Amino acid sequence: MAGRKLAFDEELALKLYHEHKTDTAIANAVGSSNVAIYFWRKRRNLPSISYDPRKHGEPTNYRNHTNYKKALNPEQAIEMRRFLVTLQWAARKALSEGAKLNLNGFINEWRCQEFGKEA
Repeated sequence: MAGRKLAFDEELALKLYHEHKTDTAIANAVGSSNVAIYFWRKRRNLPSISYDPRKHGEPTNYRNHTNYKKALNPEQAIEMRRFLVTLQWAARKALSEGAKLNLNGFINEWRCQEFGKEA
């Protein structure tokens, strides 16, 4: 980037990015902060590489995942949206009260309220 000297090795950062390393991993390797790497990546329009432990430690670019609105029929998408909005509300409420949301309990309660059955 012209006119601005970076405090880290941009060539190494780009190499690590193309190896699908996360911002934190890149920051650790080049001796910078993950915030600096985040803004460096944003200035270059590089999408985030997110860590997904379900993939056995392999980083995942979530932009390649299918949106639920495309995978579900319209009625299912509306129901999923209601579920996700309610889940987000419950998580924020629990956090504001200094608690951690019990996800299994939330899902079971949702099923009871919406469908009249327990899991």
